[in-house]
Amino acid sequence: MHPQFVRGPGTDGRTSRRGHGAPGGPSDRLVLQPTRALARKNIAGALAASAALGATYWLLGPAEDGYGHELERLLAGATGPVVQGVPGSSADPGAAMDMADAYAACDVVALPSTWEGFGNPSLESVTHRRPLIIGPYPVAAELAAFGFEWFGLEDMAELDAWLADPDEALLDRNLVVAREHFDVTRLAGRIAAVLPPL
Repeated sequence: MHPQFVRGPGTDGRTSRRGHGAPGGPSDRLVLQPTRALARKNIAGALAASAALGATYWLLGPAEDGYGHELERLLAGATGPVVQGVPGSSADPGAAMDMADAYAACDVVALPSTWEGFGNPSLESVTHRRPLIIGPYPVAAELAAFGFEWFGLEDMAELDAWLADPDEALLDRNLVVAREHFDVTRLAGRIAAVLPPL
């Protein structure tokens, strides 16, 4: 985690998305899955979570590894609004929004994967001060053990209540954990503590 990527408090997705060309109106909830579409990304889980929250589901990446037909089937059967891909900026239709814009525009980040090597959105959601829906992949449990407060796929009632009355302190606590354990500016000191000098 690099300090320059940390967003300040009070950045509301419903107002931020207006200037970024993101899907959804200012009164809509928006769940962002900032990943490609593969079987292990658990698109069905993200769709179900979005429906439970009454939110638009937004998948940024394309289908890969022959997953296109299954993705089409899942999106066609969705019970709520669905958006796929990166829209152009409303201020400049020729310029696509970047990842930071997407995080700023959403209300919730979804990473419901069944397997990940690490899962960058787990930390990106923290630095962009967004609640995270996370799947039961093994590394997620290792990361959560550092003290992150995330929502499992079974916790949609709790997340719904949080969104209705957001507790910024939860986002603050997650950021403290990320800074303590994943700040790249502390990496050199940690390496020096475990490796002998050359």
